[in-house]
Amino acid sequence: MRLRVLTLNVWALPLGVAPDPGERIRAIGEKLPELQADIVGFQEAWTQPAREALLAIGQQAGYGHTWMRPQAFGGSGLLVLSRFPIAERRFVPFGVEGAAERIDHSDYYGGKGFSLLGIDTPRGPIALVNTHLHARYAPSLAADTYLETRVAQAVQIAAALESVSDPLIALGDFNLREGEPEYRVLAGLTGWTDAAAALDRRQATIAPGNAYRNPDSKALGDRIDYVFTRDGDRRAIRPVKVRRVLDSPVEIAGGPGSYSDHAGVWAELELGGPPVSRPAANPVALATARSLLERGLENARTRRNLEVGAAAGVGALAMGAEIGARRVQRRRVLRALGLLGLAASGGLGWLAWKPSSERILGFQGALSDLDTWRKPPAGRAGHTPVPFLPTRTPV
Repeated sequence: MRLRVLTLNVWALPLGVAPDPGERIRAIGEKLPELQADIVGFQEAWTQPAREALLAIGQQAGYGHTWMRPQAFGGSGLLVLSRFPIAERRFVPFGVEGAAERIDHSDYYGGKGFSLLGIDTPRGPIALVNTHLHARYAPSLAADTYLETRVAQAVQIAAALESVSDPLIALGDFNLREGEPEYRVLAGLTGWTDAAAALDRRQATIAPGNAYRNPDSKALGDRIDYVFTRDGDRRAIRPVKVRRVLDSPVEIAGGPGSYSDHAGVWAELELGGPPVSRPAANPVALATARSLLERGLENARTRRNLEVGAAAGVGALAMGAEIGARRVQRRRVLRALGLLGLAASGGLGWLAWKPSSERILGFQGALSDLDTWRKPPAGRAGHTPVPFLPTRTPV
């Protein structure tokens, strides 16, 4: 059986950050029937109008089965359309997210994670993963402050899917570049096949010719959107064709535009036949992951201590101002400043304690996953183990 899949980051951000999402989604809908994908995974569908529009175009294009999280901005931005029934479904939030104080980066507030769907095809069930890892926000790997975050997310995905026995497809905006540490960790732990690399059809999905990218850029672009596969215990799934799609110029709102600031990836996969034995986790990938996770854990602990100390300092100054104001009632301005300082210290305390503590637990959980690799997941520290699709309750 041939199975066709499509992944696209639709760039539907709130507050007008991404231009003309309605027009662009309509353009995607006009193109969707031509692509004839059986399963579509979208990312960055972060607004209710965008999700409603994508569901509507999916229905018009013959996709009778869908999955998404209905939450607003924190709902992960993931959405799946399928021509085949979605029998099982689960969403798993990442244990290590972004920086809460970096509102401009926003990943912490996006509710990122990965969906795991059991899809019933005519040739039996498959497992589908749709995900969107943390963005880099830096022009180079050397300047990247989120490398350890993405490594933790990659390890969490790999560990959660280790026991999956059905043929697996993983697609999405991974924000990984082939050959870089987090890519090597993900590929080395999972044994996934990168469809474009396997067929020698690598094409940048962040391309300089995109209407929403810097036209002066001379770079060749980056390939960060992928379709991966892994054989099941009894049936194989192998890439046959792969190509970049939804990358041509299109008129948007009366001017030059494109479907998104990303291009899509379309792949045709052969489902069936004898599987290849899954390789053991690559020792170099395990060692790389451990080194980066330990560094991330150390940084998270140091950061929490610094932020808690800073919040305590602000709180102490504010308390002193409040006490002084009570002694001299005429200094109302000082009292106001004291109360404001107390409120600020409370906010700083939350930013220091809760997100930083979550990051510490997330890194500890990822390290524990490495310690127990290929062993039963019960008892892993740092986060609750997530068996694959334990119920048929929609999320």
